Amino acid sequence: MRARPVRHLGPILLSALAGSVSLGACKQEPAGPPPCCQQPEIPPGVASFTIVDEEVTGPSDGQKVIMDAALNAPAKRDQIYPVLHTLYRHAMTRGSFEPIDFIANLYPTENAARDGSDAQLIARISRARGQRAPQCDNRVAYDFNEQVDRAFAASFGAKAEDNIDDTCRLETPKNAARYDEGFTHKASFEADDARKAVTVRYPYLVMGKDEYVDKLKLTSALANWIEFVTSLFRKVPDLQQVDYVGVHDDKEVLKISLTRAQFERDFSQLQERIAAHSAVTFQTLGMGRSSPEKAEREQEAFKWKTYNNALTALPKDQITIARSLAKAK
Repeated sequence: MRARPVRHLGPILLSALAGSVSLGACKQEPAGPPPCCQQPEIPPGVASFTIVDEEVTGPSDGQKVIMDAALNAPAKRDQIYPVLHTLYRHAMTRGSFEPIDFIANLYPTENAARDGSDAQLIARISRARGQRAPQCDNRVAYDFNEQVDRAFAASFGAKAEDNIDDTCRLETPKNAARYDEGFTHKASFEADDARKAVTVRYPYLVMGKDEYVDKLKLTSALANWIEFVTSLFRKVPDLQQVDYVGVHDDKEVLKISLTRAQFERDFSQLQERIAAHSAVTFQTLGMGRSSPEKAEREQEAFKWKTYNNALTALPKDQITIARSLAKAK
């Protein structure tokens, strides 16, 4: 924690000098300390905050500025960036010259800001001498529902990835519409924050069309399942369980519940094993050692054996496969 500077000594010294000259004058109560810092105008829609402390050193054309600010109420991760933008704009435009070095630290409360502990810091925006743009460090994590929503949207091409070169999000990410946005049959999810679980309903559709595949093979259904749950477990750090429901012809044909512990132990490498075997199988095909039909049969047999061996590790009450799908291996 840095030492807090003593400010506004000029008025205090002048007052003391005036008192020494006129000792016979009536005793006056000392004025209270002036407010710490100039507060910026907070634009509509930006989370409310207060600048609690500020240190300014150097001449007007070469100032170094350090601010400590505090939120007036809790805010989510995406709400932090506009606060940082407002602090930066305030520091850069209030004087005739921009600071040559600037840091603004953001804390969750005024007490935390006064303490100045790095452990309580939730975000920072800075621009050092020679940098053309500010750098940001947002330490506020997405909550569980936000994590699931982002991961789910990304699976359908509807979530722009964060630009690692734009740490302050000066450019708003442009999210595309889901490819199944207008479909009648549309994948959906329900997040359970208390259990840190998510229930997924996934319709087996023709690629790019709002219609079910004509014939659904069990290995294809399981391939979609493992791809989806792998993505969720890897993109949602707080996720503890996925309850997956596969739908075909408006009927629930596949139900699998999987905990994170079970996934990490028996399923996290499933996709890689199948992909590796597929590469070897079709390499032999390319070398003329196998026919397309034989290579496909071999690959389907390996998929089913791999999925089946993994699923046998789960309790039976965590798996339901419709009879019509079980026959379509």
